[in-house]
Amino acid sequence: MPTPIPYTKGVWSGFDALDQGGNVPQALVDNKGLVGLSAQEDWNVIQTGPDTFNWTSLDHKIFAIKVAGFKYIYLTITASSDKTPQWLLDSLPPEEIIYLRDPAQSHKTYCEEIKTAVYWSPAFHAARLNLIRKAGERYANDPAIVAVIAQFANHHSNDWNVQDTIGTIGPCSDGNTYTVNQPLQWTNAGWTIQKMFDVGTQILDTTAQSFPNQPIKLPIGGLADDLVKPFLGPTSGYGSLAKMMVDYVATTPYANRFYPQRNTVDANWGVASTLNPPNEPGIGSIRYPKLLVWNHTRPDGPTPGQGGLQMVASATDGPTSGCRQDGGPTGPCGPTCDPLCVLQTSLDVSLTFNTSFIEIWPHDGMNPNLYSLIENTTLTMGGQLRAP
Repeated sequence: MPTPIPYTKGVWSGFDALDQGGNVPQALVDNKGLVGLSAQEDWNVIQTGPDTFNWTSLDHKIFAIKVAGFKYIYLTITASSDKTPQWLLDSLPPEEIIYLRDPAQSHKTYCEEIKTAVYWSPAFHAARLNLIRKAGERYANDPAIVAVIAQFANHHSNDWNVQDTIGTIGPCSDGNTYTVNQPLQWTNAGWTIQKMFDVGTQILDTTAQSFPNQPIKLPIGGLADDLVKPFLGPTSGYGSLAKMMVDYVATTPYANRFYPQRNTVDANWGVASTLNPPNEPGIGSIRYPKLLVWNHTRPDGPTPGQGGLQMVASATDGPTSGCRQDGGPTGPCGPTCDPLCVLQTSLDVSLTFNTSFIEIWPHDGMNPNLYSLIENTTLTMGGQLRAP
């Protein structure tokens, strides 16, 4: 069994959310508390045809991160439903396609019907596995790439997100409000938990084979009851599939480099001890994925430190985001949601989970008022500040 690359401990950030002409912003470079950055590109940018791959954009991002003086990178190729190459969608038979209306008002595609391949489509699944293998051939031997994201139940990012809205979407720009039942759309198209489990485990196995030394990161989340209970029974629920994935990896040769993560941390999240008996959440609770991460990172567990957390939003942008990173205007930092208070509180909560990494949004990484608390968090985690 290869010795896994150790996960570089500390606070991490991305920079792709910013339009910086492909260069790392100087304000991120100046933040010495950031131990590394993510290099991200979308599947539909990279794969231009069945056998044609254009890695230019991702190569440039990796190069730019290195030029900026960062030694550690985690790789994420977003192979989500809405980043599927058009040529692949056009090649699939009708029974492997569903149209899911976008319920997120923050998206440019709000209210639009997104042409979506079912995850178990043989051609779609094979293409995602092939993408992982090609990425491994290109990047697995780069010593700067110290981790890679795996994803399988992801509609619009690399995070776990399956469209499961039941109710109304709108009013939309066409003046209409639409009634949807997306779990019913999925099950009518053939969804089962076994199919999703098979897709997920094969993606994890292929990622581990293609990147034989890197830590494998899996963002985890939950599913609507209508996508779980008909297949696993009345005692199952929101966190069942995520638990199945975590339990599966524990039986594999790459268990020692598997890092589940939850990407929903805010200042109101609650410290890790609130998940301990007698208050541990049940499988049907929205808090259950937190427990899965905590059981994977807790100091007295079998895999201490093997997991991570990501903020749900930018604290710096609180005044324009409804104080989202504070858990809303009634969060711990109050209706003004002062960024320093919000990020400090969010990082303090995160530290109680004993994770190897905490990921913040680039607007916070670039905020000089937050540098010192980011530096202190990295040091508290056992990480090292980057040299000036």
